[in-house]
Amino acid sequence: MPGLNASPTPNPNSLKFTLEDGQFLEAGMLSFRSADEAAGTPWAERLFALEGITNVFAMPLFLTVTKTAHRSWDALYGEVETVLIDFFVHA
Repeated sequence: MPGLNASPTPNPNSLKFTLEDGQFLEAGMLSFRSADEAAGTPWAERLFALEGITNVFAMPLFLTVTKTAHRSWDALYGEVETVLIDFFVHA
């Protein structure tokens, strides 16, 4: 998908996302380990609404999404991609 790239990390349950143009945050970092922690951050709330998301870590130039071992990236990738595109590519 133009605008959003995914790459593996050393953890097979995590994917690192980057944007071709733009940033995820203006500065700093955000880290969420649960839906409760993500409350108030709409894009993080949407990610945690997906079955199997366990952690989201965002910096200005990348965002890492971690899933449970029980859910495959084949099943989850498209859902994560849709959320990120809606909030960061088409925003």
